[in-house]
Amino acid sequence: MTDAQHEQDLEAIRHLITQQFASVTWTEEREADWSAFAADFLADAPLFPASRPVEARAVPKFLTSMKALPNDGLTSFEQSLCGTKIMLFGNAAVAFGVCENLKNRSTAQRGIEAFLLVNDGSVWRIAAQAWDIERDGLSVPEEFLE
Repeated sequence: MTDAQHEQDLEAIRHLITQQFASVTWTEEREADWSAFAADFLADAPLFPASRPVEARAVPKFLTSMKALPNDGLTSFEQSLCGTKIMLFGNAAVAFGVCENLKNRSTAQRGIEAFLLVNDGSVWRIAAQAWDIERDGLSVPEEFLE
């Protein structure tokens, strides 16, 4: 792999992560783009939310739970990218995306989303995703904010 190809792949992965965070954002004025969110995953890719006990969720099940949140009092959810850390080798990559989640335009919380990605020859796809959020005793390490 050439240096130029390596840089192109890193940029494509950064773009994918940015697109993922933007697609799950919704407010009273803007709907989330659930189809764009789902399109970046391989079929049957598992997602592992921060909630415990750990439970793998397929993308359709995850989307069903996300779409129900406005009915539970969440009037807006805005997710923005604060930094990435990407390790890439050929057609395989592990990427960490630091995000800030803003709920109801008032409660902000940071977290890290971990992506296992594969290149199918033309585009990068998410093979699995897991995440956790900051809480007492667990803060996002500074090296992830570069």
